[in-house]
Amino acid sequence: PVVTPKIEVEPVVKEPVEIIKTLPASDSAKLVESIISSYKIPNLNAQELANIIVSESERYNIDPLLTTALIYTESTFNRYAQSKSGKVGLMQIYPDDAKEITKKLKLSYLGKVTLFHPLYNIKLGLYKLNDLRLKSSGNIEKAVEKYLATSTAEKTDDDLSSKEYLNKIVEIYNGYQRMRVESP
Repeated sequence: PVVTPKIEVEPVVKEPVEIIKTLPASDSAKLVESIISSYKIPNLNAQELANIIVSESERYNIDPLLTTALIYTESTFNRYAQSKSGKVGLMQIYPDDAKEITKKLKLSYLGKVTLFHPLYNIKLGLYKLNDLRLKSSGNIEKAVEKYLATSTAEKTDDDLSSKEYLNKIVEIYNGYQRMRVESP
């Protein structure tokens, strides 16, 4: 069995309500409910995961619903997901990329096992997404496409699988947006 490392990080939230209230109450409740019902994650873990998604998304001014759609597409909320190409965790990050990003963020890196920790994985994934957005003149859609197509060596824009994944993420994100609009 995989053992989650004990990684010392700043507390995600002192009071969960403080972070979650950045989304309208109905949105945060729907985010948690979606995670719980769709992915069979216990309620407490879904709340913690939602808190991490919201707080880390806010750090980079990225819509938490987009982050949720990206995590769903990359790993279906399986923190232990590993792709054939070597990507790991919720946001499917290459260990070499993680090692580089942790240096930039001045975080400890304990190897691949670090990427199984939801806070670290989301923190590193959103740092990378934001960096790609900055390199894409602020275009978040282009940044997501590049996120899906990158490794330690960038792939070309004609990577068909990344475009298919982008379409899936946009479809899921639009569904979350519709839930937001339909809220009473």
